[in-house]
Amino acid sequence: PWVADNKNAIERLRRLATQGDGRYYVHCYMGKDRIRIAQRVIEEVRPAATSFETSALTAAHAASRSLDDVTALERGPVVQLDEGAWLIPYPTDDEFMSYLLPGTHGRVVSLLDPGNEDDRPWIERERELLHGNGMALTIRPLKNDPFDPQPVLEAAREVARGERPVVIHAFLSAESGRAPVAEAFVQAFRSGQPPLPPTLFAEPLAAGPAEVVAPNVAVGPRPAGREFGAVLHRRGVRSFVFAGPADHPAALKDSNVCDVAGLDWHHVTDAGSLADLVHDGGPWFIYGPLAAAARPTLLAELGPAMPKTMLWDPYARGRLATLVENFVPDAKTIVLLGPFCLLFGALAATLVGWLRTSRAVRAPHTRKIFHFAIFTAAGLLHLTAGLPAVSLFGCAISLIVLYAVWRGDGFPFYEALARPTDAPRRTLFILVPLATTAIGGVLSNLLFGAFATIGYLVCGWGDAVGEPVGTVYGRHRYRVPSLGGVIAWRSWEGSAAVYVVGALAACSGLLLAGYAPPTALAIGLACAVAGTAVEAVSNHGLDNLTVQLAAAGMAWLLLG
Repeated sequence: PWVADNKNAIERLRRLATQGDGRYYVHCYMGKDRIRIAQRVIEEVRPAATSFETSALTAAHAASRSLDDVTALERGPVVQLDEGAWLIPYPTDDEFMSYLLPGTHGRVVSLLDPGNEDDRPWIERERELLHGNGMALTIRPLKNDPFDPQPVLEAAREVARGERPVVIHAFLSAESGRAPVAEAFVQAFRSGQPPLPPTLFAEPLAAGPAEVVAPNVAVGPRPAGREFGAVLHRRGVRSFVFAGPADHPAALKDSNVCDVAGLDWHHVTDAGSLADLVHDGGPWFIYGPLAAAARPTLLAELGPAMPKTMLWDPYARGRLATLVENFVPDAKTIVLLGPFCLLFGALAATLVGWLRTSRAVRAPHTRKIFHFAIFTAAGLLHLTAGLPAVSLFGCAISLIVLYAVWRGDGFPFYEALARPTDAPRRTLFILVPLATTAIGGVLSNLLFGAFATIGYLVCGWGDAVGEPVGTVYGRHRYRVPSLGGVIAWRSWEGSAAVYVVGALAACSGLLLAGYAPPTALAIGLACAVAGTAVEAVSNHGLDNLTVQLAAAGMAWLLLG
């Protein structure tokens, strides 16, 4: 049935391609695009050279349905970002049928934001169309307001280095003047720099208009005090540069304003060093007495704001460098968040150590209180500050745990983590979960991207209640494989607690990520099933790895 749910028809085509005998004639009255969809489905399970021969008419029609030859769709122009990569507006049903569902343009990446109530119905409609026709949808949600250039740059790099062909879309086109995210994606994809979309600078500042002269550089008048953070930072500016004499009265005042607001501020006294400073990074906002004179040089050397061709090699830095960049926090993140991470970890460790040694709370309980606190904090950090912040937090917590291991028997935090039942391997069952937690977090992010947060929460909440519930209420026990010769048991009551609380955790994470309540509930229940199932059979000490992967993988499978 045209673009609607074709799952049954697609499944029948797949069975025919794998199990049928003889030669088949596939046809559709006035339905050349439907024939192309059938061709895609069959070629997914049978090599094209031996399975599908197209008529001359069908082949000619397919050739006419290339985005290379299309200047605009109904909602705006098509931008060819690079070979095999196109940025388009949200397609109509006819355009889905002609350009996306036949699969000739590859995978589909949506930039719409599930957290935006205006975007949510369009996301659900697209997911229904693509999934109903046997295709996956990748969602990389980006916000127009407040605009954050870093997620745009990360999404652009991911697409640039990924499999092609690929179609990326916002709702409106980059040339509409009403789609900052689409503009920013073009800038980041072609320049490799954190972007500043020109549309966001159409409204002037209090002292006059500002102009984006390069993908990551804007030049304008001196901002009023509140405009540094409330306006320009909200538009994506991350670093300010005062270009003028060192003794200029505005320099000291603006430096203090930015310092109080936690904003990055620089001062240059000559135009020659300005281009070198803002060549990379930022995005930068340049102002001051020398800014207007430096504008032509900046435009010539670093511009224009919207590059026409790809300016960087997506593969030049190598995959290892890309992975390191995604995980490693920058200096600003370390300075601002590092003390918080250490303080949070120290307070959590002190609390559970006190509960264990002064209040005689059992080790399975204190261990899981710490477990719950750390995983929850990691999930919230990932949602609010990104993966590098989680990496920094993990390093801080690892240092605190390793210090407790070094102190050993009798140290309150060590006793809060070390189960008496794990003797004589108590230290082993502190170090193994520490390692598997880190490995699980890294693998979840590499394999499932932003859905890793669901893994954090299901593991942190579900697994945290399983052991205490099983210890107190478990009457129906079963044995699980273990490490180090230590016998380990779980209970059906504990597994039930893992499921209930894991479902609550997954639903909460999906709601915080912007998914609609019905979707969050359905997917959350599925993630809890996956997490509970692997927790029930995982080796003692390894469930921090397996539960994270299972829950994050289920969310990615159903929503990715």
